[in-house]
Amino acid sequence: WSFVLAVFAVYGACQGVGNAVGVVAASYYSKDVLRLQPSAAQFYQGIVDSPWVVKPIWGLLTDVVPVAGYRRRPYFLLAGVIGATSMLMISLQSNLGLIPAVLALTAQSAGAAIADVTLDALVAQNSITHPPLAADMQSLCGFCSSFGSLIGYSISGLLVHSMGAQVR
Repeated sequence: WSFVLAVFAVYGACQGVGNAVGVVAASYYSKDVLRLQPSAAQFYQGIVDSPWVVKPIWGLLTDVVPVAGYRRRPYFLLAGVIGATSMLMISLQSNLGLIPAVLALTAQSAGAAIADVTLDALVAQNSITHPPLAADMQSLCGFCSSFGSLIGYSISGLLVHSMGAQVR
């Protein structure tokens, strides 16, 4: 059950709901709080998305470097702490400058990428040990991501309208 819970947490909550709400909130944040022009916002979004580009490096790290005897659990915890801390910093800090905001958003993106690659490794490992369930595991991952995105995009406009791009 811990595997299924991890799939719901990473693909459903983090990538589904989190990315959907985050995309909408980040666009309002860059426009309303940071007062960026669209071209500058896209430039900084490219920096924020850079941890996804180096996803194979995260995969090698989680496969090769065990922490305290564990191969994947510490990386899940690290990813969650990085993501939650960075988003709390952005939402609660009222006078955050451009560079700290970009760094915090990049840290959140790194947390999501680390969690994603760690779960991908678990799916691959479980597909090898349980071949008849491989297709079901992939379907569960896709379902959680799609359902989470549907919920996230459905509520993102309401959340940004009621709270703004930052909690006040």
